[in-house]
Amino acid sequence: TTDLSALSGPFTPATNTFQITVGPLAPVTITLNGDLGKVISDINSITNPAGDPVAFASLDVDGQLQIKARIPGQNLTLTDGAGTPLATRFGITAGTATAPALPTYLTPTAGVPNTEGWWTVQFVSATGAIIREGSINFNGNGTLNANTTSADGKIDVGLTSINWANGADPQNIAFDISKFSQFSGEYNVVASNQNGAELGLRTGVSIDEDGFVTAQFSNGKSTKIYKLAVATFANANGLDELSGNVFRESDASGDFNLREAGQGSAGKIASGAVEASNVDLADEFSKMIVTQRAYSANTKVISTADQMTQELLQLR
Repeated sequence: TTDLSALSGPFTPATNTFQITVGPLAPVTITLNGDLGKVISDINSITNPAGDPVAFASLDVDGQLQIKARIPGQNLTLTDGAGTPLATRFGITAGTATAPALPTYLTPTAGVPNTEGWWTVQFVSATGAIIREGSINFNGNGTLNANTTSADGKIDVGLTSINWANGADPQNIAFDISKFSQFSGEYNVVASNQNGAELGLRTGVSIDEDGFVTAQFSNGKSTKIYKLAVATFANANGLDELSGNVFRESDASGDFNLREAGQGSAGKIASGAVEASNVDLADEFSKMIVTQRAYSANTKVISTADQMTQELLQLR
């Protein structure tokens, strides 16, 4: 309950001590022979015979000193020594506490876990069932604290018998978490590699200029399903013309020859385009003007003959 964040100056006298015992290791005596940072550093430097740190000390957000066992499941015992500094200086009650048991790992953990970085991960199926659940841990530099399980550096979590609830057979998936990381900032996807997709229904079909028929699906995927061929003829002008703007092979046109669009003498495909008229509009307008002038001239001749007839009828 003591706020230590504002403390300054040396921790004296140097005869004040307390002991820390982690698991089966021998007790380690901590002496108040420096400032608070030195006390925390001394606690964090306690190691086992393999050289791995076994204790962790820090100030929490309220300025209180926290002392933890780094190895899950091990006991940590604090004992006041000379001067009883645990109670009088730190506000800590001497006694024994047990670190939380080791969670169910998704992957083997290497080295010493970061005591401030446990995350629970769940893989949930389309029906809401938890396929697999476990805990992961990160190193101080933000990288995943885990051994690689394959030669190419992947850390695969095996997910078996996944029911997608859409009629598909249960599937097994190896989910690679090697690029999982923890940083102080907003969540951001660093990389994504997907080799499958959910069930998709066909939502449309398109044809490109090379003749590829592409189907679009509701899951965002598209797939080329066919390629149209273009028929060419030795004498295209010899084709028989049918109603509906279509033509038929004839003896004069010769047999058809299938080619890829844009290859050889075959042209490109214009999908969804409306064929324009092959009429020369300028020539047709010119003919229409000539016809109109001729009609106008002919009406003048008729009008003149009518006037002459009227004059003859009026003669006496």
